[in-house]
Amino acid sequence: MQTMRTLMGVLALAAAAYATVTLSAKDTSTNVPAAGGSLRVAWTAEDASGSLENIFTAGAVIQPTVNGTILGSPTEPWLVGPDGTRASGEATLPLPFAGIASIDLVLIKAPVEAPILGKTIDPAQVLARLTAPLKATVTPFVAPAKLPAGGPAVTMWWEPWFTPKNFAAWPWAEAQPSMGTYDSSEPAPARQHALWLSSASVTNVGVDWTNNLWGCDTFSCRPANAMEIINATQLAVGVWEGMRSSEGIAAPASLLLTGLDNGPKASPQAVQEQAEFAAAALLHNASAGGAASSMHDPVTGDPLLVVFDGSLADHRAETSLAGWAIRWMGSQLQERPSAATQLGYWSWMDGTEAAVITPPAGAQGPSSGAVTVSSAFFAGAGWTGAGALGKRGGATLVESLALVGSRTGWLPGGGGMALRFLFVNQWNEFAGQANGGGYGPNKTDFVDIFSSELGNDMEPTDLRTCGYRRWGVACGGYGWRQLNLLRWGARWAADPAGAAGNETMLFVTWPPVGWAVNSSATVELRVLWALFDDAGMPLLGAAGTGAPPAAVLTVAEVFAGEPGLATPLPVLSTGPAATVSNSTPPAGTSLVVPAPQACSVDSNGLAVLRVCASGSSSRWPLSLREDDGAAAGTGKAGPACVEHAVACGV
Repeated sequence: MQTMRTLMGVLALAAAAYATVTLSAKDTSTNVPAAGGSLRVAWTAEDASGSLENIFTAGAVIQPTVNGTILGSPTEPWLVGPDGTRASGEATLPLPFAGIASIDLVLIKAPVEAPILGKTIDPAQVLARLTAPLKATVTPFVAPAKLPAGGPAVTMWWEPWFTPKNFAAWPWAEAQPSMGTYDSSEPAPARQHALWLSSASVTNVGVDWTNNLWGCDTFSCRPANAMEIINATQLAVGVWEGMRSSEGIAAPASLLLTGLDNGPKASPQAVQEQAEFAAAALLHNASAGGAASSMHDPVTGDPLLVVFDGSLADHRAETSLAGWAIRWMGSQLQERPSAATQLGYWSWMDGTEAAVITPPAGAQGPSSGAVTVSSAFFAGAGWTGAGALGKRGGATLVESLALVGSRTGWLPGGGGMALRFLFVNQWNEFAGQANGGGYGPNKTDFVDIFSSELGNDMEPTDLRTCGYRRWGVACGGYGWRQLNLLRWGARWAADPAGAAGNETMLFVTWPPVGWAVNSSATVELRVLWALFDDAGMPLLGAAGTGAPPAAVLTVAEVFAGEPGLATPLPVLSTGPAATVSNSTPPAGTSLVVPAPQACSVDSNGLAVLRVCASGSSSRWPLSLREDDGAAAGTGKAGPACVEHAVACGV
C-alpha cells in the first residue's frame, strides 16, 4: 500500500539581520521507508521582507539532521523567487537504521568545511532550525528477491579512504553524496553502503588497498594514511559481519585488492607481508567474521585476494599467497587483451564499452572467467582526453552490460562463455586531481574522477548540491540513477527475462550532468531509449532477434525545477515523435529536443530537467524510475521519467 504523509514545521530565523522566515515541509515519499531506503522531504521557505536571496547567495544551506546528528547532503534551494520572499527545495535522507527517525532541517551559514555524517552541527553555524522535528517510522531492511543460481558473483569496488590523513575534507569530490560527506572510520557509512549494495544483489565489496605500499620494501614501512585505510576496512568488515550475525541481513562479503605496481612500485616481500597481515586481521579474526566474511573462489572454495600489477607481468605461476588464492589485476586491457586471454588478468577498468573478458579457462583455472563494466570510463589520456565516455544518463553502463551479455551465456545468442565474476567500477572514489594539477606535460590529464559526468562513481548523490568546480561544469550530481541501474543490471545478468522483460529505459545523454548551457542559445536535449523483450533482449536490431516491434516514443514533458514540489514549473518544450530504428543494442533513437528556456527559470543558476516519455507500445508504462522508491521491474504504472541536472551559463 502506498502512503502519503505531510509533515509541517516552522523555522524561526534567530539572526537579527533578517526578518522571520517560515518553512513548511512535505514528505513526498511514496512508501513508508525501510532501513537502507530514503525519505524525501520537499521544503518551502517564506519571508515577507525578501531576505531569502541574500541568505542563500551568501552560501547558507539547509542541513538535515536525524536524531540530532548530521545525515544527508546539505541542500540548496531549487528555486528562489525573484523578490526573495520564497524559496523551495528538497532533501533526500538515506536512513540506515530501523526505528523512529527525528528529522530536523537546519539553516546554517556557508560551511567552512564539509559537514560530516554523524557529527553534530556547530551552534555557531546555526542561523535557524525547525521548532519541532519531523517524525518518521523506519521499518526493518527488506532484502531483494534471491537471484537464480548460476549467475555471476557481482563485486563493487569501494574506497575506505575518507579519513583524517586521506580525504577527510572531501576536497575534489565531484558531487555531494546523498547521505552527506562521511568519515570512513565511522560505522554508519559502511552500514548504509552495505544496505544499498545488498538491495542491488551485490555479493561482494571489493576494497581498494592498491595505494597502501607505494615504494615500500616491507609492510612495516606503510605510512600512517595507509594504516587509516586498513583500520577503516577492519571496521567496515566488522559492521557487515554484525549485520549478518545479529540482524540476518546478507551484507556483502569483502574482497581485498592490494597493489604491487600502481604508482611507485612495492616489493613482493611487502605484498607478501600485507597478505599475511590481512589473513590474521580478517580470515582468522572471529570478530570480523573469519574466513566466512571474505569472498571465496566459487570452484575451489579458497578465500580470494587480488593483486594489482599495472605492468601486466607474467604471474601465471603465482596462484596462492599466505593462505589466499590470488588473482592478478591490471587496467586498460583493451590495449593488451592477451593479458586477459593468455595471462589470466582481471581488469580494474577498460577504456571501451566492449570490456575485455577474461576467459574461464587457462592458467588461473575454471573460476577465472571475469569482466569489469563501468558506469563511465577513460582510455589512456584520462577523463578529458580522447576515448573517454561519460555516464550519458546511465546509457554507458547498460550498453556495457548488453555487450557483455551478447558475448557470454546470459543473453540468448551469446557466446556461451561461463562468467563467474562481474566486477563493477565503482562505488565511491570521490577524489581526483585539482584544476591545474593533472598529469602529463600540461597537467591536463585527469584520472580517478573529474566530474559527475566524467566519472564512474555510483553511490547516490544529490541532484543539486555543488561539488568541486571544473571548467564548463557547475553543480549537480547524478542522483540515484546509477544505483537503480545497478539494481536492475545485477538481476539482468542472473535472470534476463525476470529483470528486463517488459522494461523500457530512458537516458538523457546530452547535455552532460552539470553542463553549463546558455539560455540565449539553442540547447539540444538528447534522449536515448531502449526497449527489452520478455527474454531480456534489447529489441533494437540485435543479431538473431528479428525486426523490432512497432513503437513510437514521444517526449511528453520536459520540466525545469522539481515537479514534486507544490507548484511544478510549466512544460518547457514538447518533443517530436520518433519511431524505433534498428541499431546496435541497446542504443535506440536519439531525440533532439530544443530546450532554450532551460536556464531562465532558475534565479539560483541551476535547473533539474525532468523528462517523461510515452509511446504506442504497452511496455512504455513500465520503466526504471529515478527515485529510490521504485526501481526497475516494479510494474508501476505511469510515464517513463528521468531527472537530469544542468547549469546556467552566461
